[in-house]
Amino acid sequence: MIKSLNIVYRNKGDLAGLAEEAASYAPENTLVQVFTGILDRHVIQGLLSEIREILPGAPVIGVSTAGEIVNAAPMEQSIIVNVTFFSHTRVRAKLISGHDDTVAAGNQLCTD
Repeated sequence: MIKSLNIVYRNKGDLAGLAEEAASYAPENTLVQVFTGILDRHVIQGLLSEIREILPGAPVIGVSTAGEIVNAAPMEQSIIVNVTFFSHTRVRAKLISGHDDTVAAGNQLCTD
């Protein structure tokens, strides 16, 4: 079973329900994705600290965007946090940098 939550993040209160939801899942069964149109380093670092406090050990990946979409509605200059909980799937994240060659990057992921 998979459960996915989309949260429009404005402040820590927006993440309030995550701890209770996460109690049923191990960190390795959780994936956090952050989509942000706000590029303020302090805002992003604060959000990451809050996520790590609420979901310690869960992999977090993220990207900057020119527009965000939540519940089929377009948004701009916002932060969307998607948290997916898996019943039987183990999630791992890894940074592969310095590759313009996606095949080489994929091969590196498979061998590490």
